[in-house]
Amino acid sequence: MLETGEMIKFLRTKKKLTQDDLGVILGVKKSAIQKYESGAVQNLKMETLKQLCEYFNVPPVVFTHPARMNDPENAMGFFSDLNSYQQDRIINLNERGRQRLKDYINNLLKIEEYQSKKSR
Repeated sequence: MLETGEMIKFLRTKKKLTQDDLGVILGVKKSAIQKYESGAVQNLKMETLKQLCEYFNVPPVVFTHPARMNDPENAMGFFSDLNSYQQDRIINLNERGRQRLKDYINNLLKIEEYQSKKSR
């Protein structure tokens, strides 16, 4: 299970970026990236979190609850498969729509043929 800093490093290295490269993208020094990745910074600034999400095209949960990402590679693939229109539409669902989405997801989770071998 990953921590926030490990998730940042995972995404950074996946894109073949150095700490310097990511620092330039976020407008911070390499030392700040080192602190993020080492866990020395426990609470990322909201602006930094937003920039990370936009650059890596992932939702905030990737950084706020990285331990939930049992299979980061698979999770990243799913989130990046959703285009920004779909992400925006999901975020803007009303209460009834959110409940239907949750119900649908819960039903899918019960069907073995849709489960990865790792989650069984």
